[in-house]
Amino acid sequence: CIMTNNMTSFANILVLNWDIHKSNAIDQAITLAQKNSATLTIVEIVDTQEDAQVGHIKPLYSCGLANLGGHQHLHGGRDLLVKIQNSGLRAKCQLMIGTSYRRILEVVKKHNHDLIIVGVGSPYDHMEFATSTLMNLVRKSAVPVWIVKSPSGKQGRRGILAAVDPAPGPGPFAESENSLNKQILNIANALAVSGTRKIEVVHCWMQPMEDRLRNSIRSTEEDFRKALHQTRRLHKKWLSLLLEQTKINNLTCKMHLLKGKPQKLIPDFARKHQIDTVIVGNVSRAGLNGLFIGNTAEKILCNSDISLLVVKPIAFLETPELRLTPSETVCAL
Repeated sequence: CIMTNNMTSFANILVLNWDIHKSNAIDQAITLAQKNSATLTIVEIVDTQEDAQVGHIKPLYSCGLANLGGHQHLHGGRDLLVKIQNSGLRAKCQLMIGTSYRRILEVVKKHNHDLIIVGVGSPYDHMEFATSTLMNLVRKSAVPVWIVKSPSGKQGRRGILAAVDPAPGPGPFAESENSLNKQILNIANALAVSGTRKIEVVHCWMQPMEDRLRNSIRSTEEDFRKALHQTRRLHKKWLSLLLEQTKINNLTCKMHLLKGKPQKLIPDFARKHQIDTVIVGNVSRAGLNGLFIGNTAEKILCNSDISLLVVKPIAFLETPELRLTPSETVCAL
């Protein structure tokens, strides 16, 4: 497919940095910010219960990037802030005491950030904290959240996977229903341009009432195969229409239809095709019991080593207070 002239750009990027020893998230942020001429803000998050040096670190944030970069170098980290300073970007660094996702979202809203990038090391030292904070950001942030996982074991991965769920069309409602899909594709375009990477567009489809059709005494195996073929053909038509409407320019873009559940198929496909980042939409939670409308994003986040960029609908509304399920409390980020 070929996509043109409709690319998302990021102007005000926020990076959450929990570990100075791992710079993969900041490296991604620098590349993206340079391509977009964006402002870059790095927020160092310190848990006061675990970091006894807060009193020493805090004054450095008012003394400029060089002093803070020197602090990082002395403590075994790479000189990330000096690296940013030398890149020519408009960059600043802030210190956040405590681990509340609400404070992060307040910063995003106050300063009009349009992308949150979070670096997650592997293994991660604060698993319970990471699970709670990242789950809430995934569910509650109105702006895209890019969770960049450790590059360990991922050498050579350069591809981007855009996971879409096209609306039936053509029709009067298809364009509005495809709004989130177009956001996903445009963000994939922005990341691909910044890193000269290819895009794999993946749509996972299911056969309605498959078990009933397969086991019905009124239908033959040939009837079942015809039903599968017809359903796949419809989904291919809808996906083709979506890509024609979105149009990504001068990039390699391949279309894939996979039959089955996306939370299983997408990580498998990503590993097989050397995908570095998966971009997926998230409708988030609703209802008194936290019933999940579209939990593909969270399942991919918990069950794979692939970086994940989560996109919300334009008309996204904040969800109820987080209540982690038992399985989520042991989520292996």
